[in-house]
Amino acid sequence: MEFLRRLLEKNIAEGPTTPPPPKGRNIIAAVRAVSGYSRLIILLGIILITGLWMFVWHQVNNDYDRSIAEASQETMNLAIAYEENVRRIVAEADKDLLSMKNAYEKGGISSPVIAESMQNWTNDSARNQVAICNEQGILILSFYIPALGTNISEREYFQFQRSPDADSLFIGKPIQNKINRLNTIPLSRRLNKPDGSFGGIVYIGLQADYFLEFYDKIDLGENQEISLTGLDGIVRARQSGNNLEAGQDLTSSALWKNIQINPYGTYIANTASDGIPRVLSYRVMSDYPLAFTIGKTTKVALAGYEQRKQNYFLGASLFSLFILALCGLLIDRAAKQRTLNARLEVMVNERTQQVQAQNEELQAKEEELTEVNRKLVESGAVVQAERERLSSLINSISDQVWFADTKKQITKADTPHKRTPGTVAPVFSVLLKRMPKYG
Repeated sequence: MEFLRRLLEKNIAEGPTTPPPPKGRNIIAAVRAVSGYSRLIILLGIILITGLWMFVWHQVNNDYDRSIAEASQETMNLAIAYEENVRRIVAEADKDLLSMKNAYEKGGISSPVIAESMQNWTNDSARNQVAICNEQGILILSFYIPALGTNISEREYFQFQRSPDADSLFIGKPIQNKINRLNTIPLSRRLNKPDGSFGGIVYIGLQADYFLEFYDKIDLGENQEISLTGLDGIVRARQSGNNLEAGQDLTSSALWKNIQINPYGTYIANTASDGIPRVLSYRVMSDYPLAFTIGKTTKVALAGYEQRKQNYFLGASLFSLFILALCGLLIDRAAKQRTLNARLEVMVNERTQQVQAQNEELQAKEEELTEVNRKLVESGAVVQAERERLSSLINSISDQVWFADTKKQITKADTPHKRTPGTVAPVFSVLLKRMPKYG
């Protein structure tokens, strides 16, 4: 391993032995070049990020629904309380109308009950007018003296009570007072003569903002809304912020459409009067032809949700970046490891080829040496055979030995050398000892 490490370091210092990949590789080639491990990391990163954002989106939707449900519950609770407030106001006014009706039908305009009631209501700031009209629509009694003698026969609340079947409280459309410019909501009841024929009306005009005093008792944030609407679709009184309105036609609004479906509920819509989106809860009164709404702007209702949503998205974004960074780091490490492995493989292959070449060279030399050794052995065998042949020849030579001296004269030895079988003459014995041995 130490050898491989040093070899790898040397190869890295010298540079790659293989040529670098060509530049300008297209996307498909780049994708194909990504290893299976890197693809797995990319797939895992995509799954994690997708799962994370799906979870965040689910949480955001749940949080939105929960915030709307909380705002709906809050506005509906206030709508129930406002219903009781409106019922009390109308019931008190109707009680006074019935009291005047009974007193007039029994004692006429001179009834002490009527006189006392008129005296009590003179200082009532909630009532713009309390009056009695005869069958021609002429005001014959009013705590606003300048109005006496005025003909109101064309008024809707008078026309309604002229019907023979009219025997109920009528809550008319708002009327703007010509003197103080305040909106008045008329409440009227029919007066009958002793024979049951139409004898006129008794009438109370309530200030529209009297129905809006409840507005100051609630706290639904900026641009909260409260409104009172008749079942004819005409607004009796409405307040949003410092704006007090009356008389708008809502028959084409979302409120009117919802009223036709259900007598109470909650919906989200842009309010027709100012276009501000609100969470609105409405209720239709069962005993009076009135409906009312309590509204909270979606900006206020969803303020906490919007903050939490930003936190969700920020957290998800940071975590997504972390996943991307982690995947990038793993892919980079994998690429570096793959590059190192490739370089190491190239070096190992090169060294293996070198070793194989050296091994082949050694094998060739070994074969050459083997061939030389074989030839030497063969030569030794030949020398040995010659030696044996020479020895045999010497043994067969006569004991007489002839010598040639330096003067080229040949002489014969005087005394022969006696030897036993298997031995050679001394002279030849010396020669044989000096001969080299093979094999």
